[in-house]
Amino acid sequence: MNKKQTIIVIGILVLACCCVAALALAGFNYLGTSIGSTIENADDPESVARIASSIADYDVPAGYEQKAFEMLSIKYVFMTPANGGAPLIMLMQFPPNIARNQEEMQKEMERAMARQSGQVSTAMKVVDEKTYTIREQEVRATIMEGETEVEGGTIVTRQMIVVFQGKTGVAALMFLGSKDGWDQEKIDSFVESLR
Repeated sequence: MNKKQTIIVIGILVLACCCVAALALAGFNYLGTSIGSTIENADDPESVARIASSIADYDVPAGYEQKAFEMLSIKYVFMTPANGGAPLIMLMQFPPNIARNQEEMQKEMERAMARQSGQVSTAMKVVDEKTYTIREQEVRATIMEGETEVEGGTIVTRQMIVVFQGKTGVAALMFLGSKDGWDQEKIDSFVESLR
């Protein structure tokens, strides 16, 4: 990957991750409504099914709604829980000409997420790693945590990042939510459904 492509990928990842984090912390239900109303066809069932199935096949967790859109040739799928305490799920597919190296992409996402800092969140730290088999390939997942200030209180935010080979290129999967609402068994079940 050349320097220009790396910068594009990092810029997109940082922007996407920061937007997701900010919106998710403001309210998980808000994210789904916001995406559906501001991006044309983001909640159209046919468009969502087309975009989602072009990345990978999977089983949507019970109680989640999907929104999907394409921007700058990058495909995004957001799965928001009806219960605001459950983690948000974001799936992204990069065009083959932007992201070719899966391991490099994993490292860049981890670095971008670890650098989250400022008024909203402290730096994220790696607390665990897991290994999954996705689409017949063994991949590593990184689980990170950090404290977030919300309306005078502090919550522990947790996220998990997995990079894998999607149907048409490198794909990234991210879970984001509070540590209290984290359901690793449900997350494992979703990851294992990717095919």
